[in-house]
Order: sequence, then structure tokens, then C-alpha cells
Amino acid sequence: MRTAKAIAKDYGMGTPAVDMTDNDIRDWAIAMKVRKLADVEYAAVMDALFKSGYNKTLTAKALGISYQQLRYRLIKWGNQAWEG
Repeated sequence: MRTAKAIAKDYGMGTPAVDMTDNDIRDWAIAMKVRKLADVEYAAVMDALFKSGYNKTLTAKALGISYQQLRYRLIKWGNQAWEG
């Protein structure tokens, strides 16, 4: 069985601290994936917003989410696109 450190290295997540246990490394790897997923979500929303000419209704429809869900995300990210 491969160690969590080897798996983290294979996925390009950098090298975790040497004194971390396998459980610590698994938690760290999960946190890295969540951060990357959040980055992908942010990029998709911003891309759709730009392509719609900053029309929030069209952006929400293009993403398949409600207007309220889009509003929540933009406010959560502190995005000034919401204020216009």
C-alpha cells in the first residue's frame, strides 16, 4: 500500500511537512483538493459572468444555478460584480 505522502506527491500537491503522520497528510491532501475545486468554481462563474456581459440572470442560467445561488457566491467572494 502506498503512503499518503507518495500519493500527495503524485498529484502535484507539493511535499507536506516531514513530521506529519499519514492521517495528517490525508487531511492536508483533502484540503488542497477542496481549495482547487473552489478555484475551479470561481473561474467558471467569472468566465460565465464575463461571457454574459455581466448579466447576472443570464450567468445563473448558463451555469444551471438559481439567481440566488449566484448572488450568494458573488457576495461570499466579495466580488464587486454583484454591486452593479
